[in-house]
Order: sequence, then structure tokens, then C-alpha cells
Amino acid sequence: MEKKKYLTVAPSQLDKRAVNISITTEGYQAFRVCSERTDEFLADIFREFTTEELETFCTLLRKLYRFDGQEQEDFEENMDFHTSDTERVLQHHQKYLKRRTDNHK
Repeated sequence: MEKKKYLTVAPSQLDKRAVNISITTEGYQAFRVCSERTDEFLADIFREFTTEELETFCTLLRKLYRFDGQEQEDFEENMDFHTSDTERVLQHHQKYLKRRTDNHK
């Protein structure tokens, strides 16, 4: 990923045993493209599902994830988005819903 310039790696100034990894502008762009393609793929997969079926599916996934007593922390409603991300995330979801709805017709 460093060779593709998606992130930078630098020695830590505080701890010589550690390194600091930072995502680059190219990395954010690659993530955005990948995320959009994933949403398109998922919209196509779930186009025949009703909203109620998707909610049931998510509930069942949560139950499967916590089979060992651990709550799943990576569901979006538990994520802490920065205010600057909110508009982008909202647009992203609206695009997903539109594609899923358009494909369902």
C-alpha cells in the first residue's frame, strides 16, 4: 500500500520501536472508489429484499456476531463520524438506496 502511495510510514518520534502510518490523499480516493463499488455491488445483491427483510437480516447478523458474548462494534450506527464526513456518508447512502430501489422496479 505504501508503494501505491495509499499510505505513508514513518518512524515514531516518541517510541523508536513504533511506526506511524498515515493515509494519503491517494489512499482516501482509492477507499472512496472501492466503497462506491461495494455499495453498487450490495445494492444489486439486495435489490429483491424489502426494507423489513433487510432490517431482519441485520438483526440476525448481530445475533450471529455475538454468539461468543461479544457485541459487534463495526455496524454503522455505532461509528463516530466526524461532522465533515456526515454529508458525504448521507450522499453515499442515498446513492445506495436509489440504486437498490431503481433495480427493484
